[in-house]
Amino acid sequence: MGEVSMLFPADKKPPLHMMYKFIFQLLAVWLITLQALAQSDMIKAKTDIRFTIKNAGLNVEGTFGEAKTTIRFDEQNPEFAAFAAVVTVGSINTGIRARDRHLLKEDYFHAAQYPDIQMKSRKISRKDSQHWEGEFDLTIRGITKTLTIPFTYRKTAEGTLFSAQFSLNRLDFQVGTSNWLMGDEVKVRVRIEH
Repeated sequence: MGEVSMLFPADKKPPLHMMYKFIFQLLAVWLITLQALAQSDMIKAKTDIRFTIKNAGLNVEGTFGEAKTTIRFDEQNPEFAAFAAVVTVGSINTGIRARDRHLLKEDYFHAAQYPDIQMKSRKISRKDSQHWEGEFDLTIRGITKTLTIPFTYRKTAEGTLFSAQFSLNRLDFQVGTSNWLMGDEVKVRVRIEH
């Protein structure tokens, strides 16, 4: 409190409300600085996204070719880990161009209004030396759901590799409607190298 007292004559103590205000301002500056530092060490990563869905009884596989992923990860301090990804919906590829164009229309991804799929971590926790778990906010068509996703982490000759497999229900995000032709469950596989 010595610095606060120097703002006032030596024989007078600062009013209590002014001391609280000063301390609050210091805390606010400190938190903003910490947030800026935390965001500054996010590293861009190479991302591979693949998915599988049943269509007319057959497994249809596809990919999203454009994804911008940033990672902050220190295995010794998982509480500070952060993952953020933006996937371009228009980069979908199921091997049939006409089908891809149909999936971009309003009744499915509605890419004209929602051009991106976004994913952001809320919490990362360690299970063992290679196995981890994260809570992620996934946003598709402007609808956000929180998913718990297990993933693995290992060091490679080129850097590090994160791998995850999980399932989601496309109807939770209003991607299409329920019908006998297309399954509701989508299996997703993600690999991130950095």
